[in-house]
Amino acid sequence: MLFKDISRASFSDKYAYQEAQILNQVSLEILAGNYVNLKALTKTFDSDILKQFIKTESTLGILIQNLHTYCKSADEKDSHALFLQSLLYSFGIGCNVDYKRAIEYLDKAITLNNSYAMYSRAYLHNLGLGGDKNPPEAIRLLEQAINHGNVDAMVSLAIIYRMDEPVNYPEAIRLLEQAIKFGNVYALGNRASMHRLGQGGPVDYAKAIQLFEYAIELGEEYAMCNRAYMYQAGEGENINYPKAIRLYECALRKGYKSAQISLDYIEIDKTVSLELLDVLWEDLIDGKSFSKPTIAALSKYCIEEIINRIINSPKLPKETSFKFLKELLNSHSTHPLAKIIREEIKEESIIKKLTNYITSFFYNPTSTKPLEKRAKNLRNTAMTFFTLCNHPTSSSFNLVKDIQHAILSEVQPGIEEDIAQYQYKL
Repeated sequence: MLFKDISRASFSDKYAYQEAQILNQVSLEILAGNYVNLKALTKTFDSDILKQFIKTESTLGILIQNLHTYCKSADEKDSHALFLQSLLYSFGIGCNVDYKRAIEYLDKAITLNNSYAMYSRAYLHNLGLGGDKNPPEAIRLLEQAINHGNVDAMVSLAIIYRMDEPVNYPEAIRLLEQAIKFGNVYALGNRASMHRLGQGGPVDYAKAIQLFEYAIELGEEYAMCNRAYMYQAGEGENINYPKAIRLYECALRKGYKSAQISLDYIEIDKTVSLELLDVLWEDLIDGKSFSKPTIAALSKYCIEEIINRIINSPKLPKETSFKFLKELLNSHSTHPLAKIIREEIKEESIIKKLTNYITSFFYNPTSTKPLEKRAKNLRNTAMTFFTLCNHPTSSSFNLVKDIQHAILSEVQPGIEEDIAQYQYKL
């Protein structure tokens, strides 16, 4: 292997570790000629947080320098190393952004028939990065890449025909549908947008929704944002802000930054918040990340409902886990439900500083004591049960561990997590 195995212990931040894993794995794939996850790597390179981590995480910095060293020392006929070096210069990873240097490496890789070098060089030509804009040359290179079987180049050329003057909708449609046959998820989202906007044919919301939904199932963030906008604007069906918000949040997690701009246009009042809670509940329980406006709205309008659900609705095993409740009550937890609870407590203290009158008239703070009580009860239940299992006079004495777990899990579904975390020492 080019890089040593990456240890979680080498990183102070788990997200830095995750970024390093993506960078390491996809770089190795590209050096082996596998470009399937190229977009995941470019998203990582385009992330502001990666550049911050490079400054603060020494292991990540070493990883980047190893990559530079390897690419520069590779065989001059290794088109994959040349391509990867061009990416480092294009995004300024471990160096300053330098499109001219990137172009030097791309041009060398193109002479070696690397279709992704053609694809990337076309991108720079079309935007005028590292030189003047040159759309005809961009088109020529994309066509050359397509002749080498590059499906991503089909989508890029289709976007040029669809978006740039003079438009050529029939050719855009032909290329997108060809790319769809090859399984390209970005082609799905672009073809759906053409149906939605009536490009190359009549507006067809039903067909657009069908293709967007398919692309969303495959994790495509462009489709998430476009489908969210359809919910937001009521295109093809009634307006549904909660579903729009959920998809924007999903797109944000995938690194689609413009989703935040769209999200900010939605006013989340009490009615929307309560409906939103239903739509987001499983994602909240699972600990997925959410934007600040969503956290703030749920804290403002739904705190009582959230605590009631956790205490009284054992629909999800995790809700009855002592470990889970302990995390929610941790003042440093990054779990979204913990953030919602903290936001409510923070707001309570601010309002109390104003006047007791304002507090009593405008605000009815919800205590976290029910959660604390629930956590204590769960802990006591488990402790009592396992103590009895080891007591000679108990009917459960000397039960094998698997049966102990099976019995307790019937009355406390989250016990498996607690056992794994605390090893019976609850």
